[in-house]
Amino acid sequence: MRIALAAVVGLVLLCCGCSTVEPVALATAEAAAPAACTESVATPAGNRPAALATSTLGWFGASDLWVGLPDHRGTAQGEAVVLKFPWVTLQADKPTSALGAPQVTATKAGVVTPVAAGFGAYSQSYGTGSLAFWPATIEFPSPGCWTVTGVLGATTVEFVLKVAVP
Repeated sequence: MRIALAAVVGLVLLCCGCSTVEPVALATAEAAAPAACTESVATPAGNRPAALATSTLGWFGASDLWVGLPDHRGTAQGEAVVLKFPWVTLQADKPTSALGAPQVTATKAGVVTPVAAGFGAYSQSYGTGSLAFWPATIEFPSPGCWTVTGVLGATTVEFVLKVAVP
């Protein structure tokens, strides 16, 4: 009788163990599977302001606000993935700091609070001619499909980016 009881208890534990392990394994596999992420593409050179038309960087924007889309993976910083973006603010089709830095945030489905960009001082890189920009850094707390939104006055520029583990 003891052996039969032990066999029944063992069978129940085995069945329960299997039923709880399977959904956990499936949920983990689903979470690890890459989700479809349609990234934004750069604006063609002919549709960019003159100040950006000859730049080899992929620019995306509208009106007085443009961003250089990253052409590289981010860097790991703890659990976060860090990417840098140049933001160009224009006045009369010329780069200017007079309008101030744009407000930039990143959002991802399932992330409650938007991630804000940090900005450096208005800068100019060697070899960019008269092109000056606001260097921004975003620390994405997790990889995945993120929407980055920049706002400058009445202009809003939004693009989609797949953030990958470096």
